[in-house]
Amino acid sequence: MINQKTIDQVLDKANIVDIVSDYVQLSKAGVNYKGLCPFHTDHNPSFVVSPGKNICHCFSCGKGGNPINFIMAKESMPFTEAVKHLAKKYNIQIEEDHHQYTDKEREEQSKKESLEIVYSAVTEFYFKQLHSNTSDSKAALDYVNKRWNGAEEKVVQGTKVVNFPEKNFPDLARIGFASSGWDNLVQFSMKNGYSLKLMEDVGLIKISSKGTYIDVFRNRIMIPWRDRWGKVRGFTARKLSEDSDAPKYINSKESFYFHKGSTIFGFDLAKNAGAREEKFYLVEGNPDVMKLQSLDIDNTIAPGGTAWTHDEYEQLKKFHATLCFIPDADDPGIKAVMKNGRKAVQEGFRVTVKEIPRTKDGKKQDADSYIKSRAMLNELDEVDYIEWISAYNLRDVENTSELTDKIGDICNIIIDLEEDVQQTAMLEKLGTKYGHKNIWKQGLKRAKELRLRKKTEAISKKGDIDLLQKYGFYEMANCYYSNQGDNTIQWSNFTMKPLFHIKDSFNAKRIYELKNYRNHTELIELKTEELISLPKFKQRIESLGDFLWLVSDRELNKLKSYLYENTETAVEIKQLGWAHDGFFVWGNGIYDAGSKFLPVDEYGIVRVEKNMDDNKQETDNYYLPAMSKIYADERELYRFERQFIFDEDHSSISLHDYAKMTADVFGNNGKVGIMFLLATLFRDVIVSNTKNFPILNLFGPKGSGKTELGHTLMSFFIKNNTPLNIQNATIAALADAIAQCSNALVHIDEYKNTIDPVKVEFLKGLYDGAGRSRMNMDLDKKRQITSVDSAVILSGQEMPTVDIALFSRTIYLTFDVTVHDKESKDKFNSFTAVRKMGVCHLTNQILSHRAKFETEFYDNYQFVTKDVEQNLVNNEIEDRIWRDWCVLLASFYTLKDVVDLPWTYNELRDITIEGIKKQNKECASSNEMGNFWSMIGVMAQAGMIDYDGDYKIKYLDGIKTKNSEMLFTKNKPVLMIRPNKIITQYKIMAKKAGENAMPERSIRYYLQTCPGFLGQKKGSERFKVFKDGKIQKIWKGEGDQQKSIDLCTFDNPLCFDYQELKQKFEINLEVNSSEGEYPDEIEDKNEGNLPF
Repeated sequence: MINQKTIDQVLDKANIVDIVSDYVQLSKAGVNYKGLCPFHTDHNPSFVVSPGKNICHCFSCGKGGNPINFIMAKESMPFTEAVKHLAKKYNIQIEEDHHQYTDKEREEQSKKESLEIVYSAVTEFYFKQLHSNTSDSKAALDYVNKRWNGAEEKVVQGTKVVNFPEKNFPDLARIGFASSGWDNLVQFSMKNGYSLKLMEDVGLIKISSKGTYIDVFRNRIMIPWRDRWGKVRGFTARKLSEDSDAPKYINSKESFYFHKGSTIFGFDLAKNAGAREEKFYLVEGNPDVMKLQSLDIDNTIAPGGTAWTHDEYEQLKKFHATLCFIPDADDPGIKAVMKNGRKAVQEGFRVTVKEIPRTKDGKKQDADSYIKSRAMLNELDEVDYIEWISAYNLRDVENTSELTDKIGDICNIIIDLEEDVQQTAMLEKLGTKYGHKNIWKQGLKRAKELRLRKKTEAISKKGDIDLLQKYGFYEMANCYYSNQGDNTIQWSNFTMKPLFHIKDSFNAKRIYELKNYRNHTELIELKTEELISLPKFKQRIESLGDFLWLVSDRELNKLKSYLYENTETAVEIKQLGWAHDGFFVWGNGIYDAGSKFLPVDEYGIVRVEKNMDDNKQETDNYYLPAMSKIYADERELYRFERQFIFDEDHSSISLHDYAKMTADVFGNNGKVGIMFLLATLFRDVIVSNTKNFPILNLFGPKGSGKTELGHTLMSFFIKNNTPLNIQNATIAALADAIAQCSNALVHIDEYKNTIDPVKVEFLKGLYDGAGRSRMNMDLDKKRQITSVDSAVILSGQEMPTVDIALFSRTIYLTFDVTVHDKESKDKFNSFTAVRKMGVCHLTNQILSHRAKFETEFYDNYQFVTKDVEQNLVNNEIEDRIWRDWCVLLASFYTLKDVVDLPWTYNELRDITIEGIKKQNKECASSNEMGNFWSMIGVMAQAGMIDYDGDYKIKYLDGIKTKNSEMLFTKNKPVLMIRPNKIITQYKIMAKKAGENAMPERSIRYYLQTCPGFLGQKKGSERFKVFKDGKIQKIWKGEGDQQKSIDLCTFDNPLCFDYQELKQKFEINLEVNSSEGEYPDEIEDKNEGNLPF
């Protein structure tokens, strides 16, 4: 079974426009796309794809859904196969759920899969009933369209104006109708062979007093209730008649399939908009959600029950979103937000309130009845929750005692703010507004003391275990004993406290705390083999000092039964940076999806809470051995992990100021570097779309600042990083360094073109994510490829042009200033003072916007590539180069509204375009053809090839080649070359220069694909014969009549557009017509028709 985490990753990364485009030709229609439906014969585009909601829908046949739903329907795949299909498309590693399911659990899972089919069919059944031709259905449809048609109302010059949307929201939501018939759904289900017992279990049907099945929902509007993956889990049913005494709304009953406390209503549509805006609007009921989502306020949600639960809040944490409550305008609505908002603050959210005004006659209003447009929502004041509840609680305070109590209650909320600086700022703000600052300060102090006392009291140890009765031994004076008749047998002179089992398929270990009879303690990490072999066990414990095991392995096995039963399990984290479990790993803790840093304990353990689908909470334990007391004295181990840490003594500088200082010191290169950092932190998201990731190349002479920019970017991860020297590092060391982290940076320095070609190939492979192949001795000598999940900075004093394929895989930045004035030095010194303090807090700030990046990067990358492409019209740019630069610019564009950087998109776009042109120019002059033509120019100057003998330039108004005939609008210089001698001389020249010459076959291929190539001339061309640089002649006639004639030969030369070659490769093969002059056109006596 596929792990739920994999399913979440697929839905996060899969882009509905990208997926549907493989099957449907789409055209832009406002913010959406339209096309012909792939599920039925469609002549008018009725298939709408919404990138904002990440769903598709046919408004004719009703098919569509999220990316998984679409693939299931289009490819006739079951859910699991559709997930695998998309995981492969987006390079997502599929993780299987290795939980050993009981027969009961497997049976329940099978029922859930059946119910997915049932609920999908029942939803369509109710939808068709809503659109049937009966009076009740028409009345229901009229009610639905009036209430949730998405019409925006506004007043223009005193007149109410109603704007109707293009889309039909009730159709999109698949709102339906359950007619008044007693068993319509029962009959439908029997006809289709659905299990009536299963439908009874989840409350769709029930047994009547007559013992027959009847429908539960009758004469009600049926609103599907979907989970976050878009699967229908239940219904909210609204009665159609206002006359009956029945409840206005009823929901599907709680069951193994539907848990209201963990199923947020509207979340399937809201999650993408919430990620994009980093805000959710929390309303009271499902109809409120329907109304606001029909107005395109998609990031609106409601709780499953009357109050928000811990599980529901947990689902929202990964979005780093502000929660804005919109209470109903009555006393119960206000009280509900007071309670729910307090819990949201406790959960770590920033919480605000938009309060709806009451009517003049005091009647209740809610989000459904009051908000008619997004503009009306925006007009409501948004107030911080603590300020809002303070205004209510501090009204009409009668005496100091009551004031102190109420301030104390507010301070209990303030201490839930994550940062001390936030608490201080809020306290100052409220103290200034309401006075009595001393009471506020004392209230905050008491609240913190009370919280600490309660926390201490809550920590309780496990109850004592009757060891003797259960395991056959007991503890006394820090030793183990057992009784044998009247005799007492001592097992050891120490006891073992079980801490953690570190789970690993090939290298499992267990951590224990040993305490001997002298109260001396030691921490020990034991491998499995050291616990199953008595000699090895004794050898390990005795190596720690006075720790003796006095009996046999029989007693040791009894002890192990106790130890194993009382040991928690943890998973060792072997790669830092972004983890597939949904958090960022530092060497000393974890930055989780809830935007909190969770530090390791003294044993190197981090506990991460997570919520399960069955509404239960579990804690996952992770092991970071670098920070364990076990290895505290082993300074040679875990060096990288001890540097790659979140230092809580970091500087307090903001991202805006640090980025500005970076640009002040490094200029435009600093701006590009910051863009590269943004892309790096979400490398896995980018690679799932682009399949590759560029290398940042910093090139320049000593003292130009290239390495310092590398240090600056590394400071987001490591304070004082020492880059890896590629000259003396082995391939294995390079591969290990790259594999140490994910979505982070690795700096490789001292690049030179003379490095081992194997290292060049290794660097090229990093672009495509291809690691080093090696044999893993822990995996039964199986072949293993090291991972490439980090981004790379490559710096040096030479351009990486030894292989142009490597150069084209880089983002190329040049540094040329080596002499700096006093002002520049002062700026640099101020900057490095901040850099040395560390800026890891800025890394976490950027990471907190991951949900937004996952949601928007694909669309933004498409936008940026089109924008840049338009600005490069009439420029012949290598495709790889400009697309790689677009990755950086698209990363900035995705985050520009949520991270405070001091530059505009247009400014960085211009820098990007200039960088693309500059790199492309260098690439063109440094690639195989660039080197070839450069050598041709040198060979011509050196007399190794001869003008008019090996090549010539003629101005022609047209030319015939073996493949075509071309006419030019005006005379054009055409370069004609004879490749045989030129290629031979090129190889000689390359050998003298110490360069590798291309094989002749490759040269001929590249010449015929070179820019400006016109073809091989049809018909012979006359060339003069040279020897040692002199034209060979023959003499005719005798005496005074004797004259010399140049010796000629004929050939079919390769022809090129000379002007295009000059522009592309900067060559000059023209010859002087007179001293010091180069004519625009060179007259050629052979021009025109030859006499043969």
